[in-house]
Amino acid sequence: MTLRAVPAGTLVPGRSKLVKRTMIHAYAPTNDANEVTKEDFYGKLQDVAEQIHKHDMLIITGDMNA
Repeated sequence: MTLRAVPAGTLVPGRSKLVKRTMIHAYAPTNDANEVTKEDFYGKLQDVAEQIHKHDMLIITGDMNA
């Protein structure tokens, strides 16, 4: 399983500064998966999310209710 964040920049209307946004799209393991697989997935997701600068916009999408 590989998770990676894809950064993108966008100008916010009415402001002169650039706001960086990062989107993470992921599919969580199903309830049938073993606990190690689930913990590994959410651990990796957290690791990737923590790499994003705290002032950047972070959007996480996907199927987290599998």
